[in-house]
Amino acid sequence: MEGMLATKVVDQPTIVKSAVYPIAIKTIDAHSVLNRKASQAVKACEAADVLDGIATLQNLTLRVVAFAYEVSVASVSAARRLTPAQRQDVREGWRPLILPRFASDVLAQPSPSPKERFADLVTELGGIAEALDALAVIERNGNGHSNA
Repeated sequence: MEGMLATKVVDQPTIVKSAVYPIAIKTIDAHSVLNRKASQAVKACEAADVLDGIATLQNLTLRVVAFAYEVSVASVSAARRLTPAQRQDVREGWRPLILPRFASDVLAQPSPSPKERFADLVTELGGIAEALDALAVIERNGNGHSNA
């Protein structure tokens, strides 16, 4: 094998056609996105440009962002009123997005059932006989007030 020249086989580079993107990034004003008069295909291409980094959305509106995150405009507005620390507490589940108006709302007892309220009224009227008398007066007068 002495005296033999070593040959190296080199693969030819493969030519791949790719789209050439413009250097300048196109800016789209988000105020116009939802109201833009264009075909679905054109809108889809513009959306793809945003996702691929060829275009950027500027001046995002509350409505556009709420729609993208599938939340209400009111929820986003409430979140914007929170401090960064409060927002983190919401994310971690330590507080609700909207606090109850009154401290009693947090500790409010469930309302009693109609049967429980009726039992309390029977007791307040002095027993079953008095409750039946009151019901008879209500049926007779239709207003719950006695004529006596």
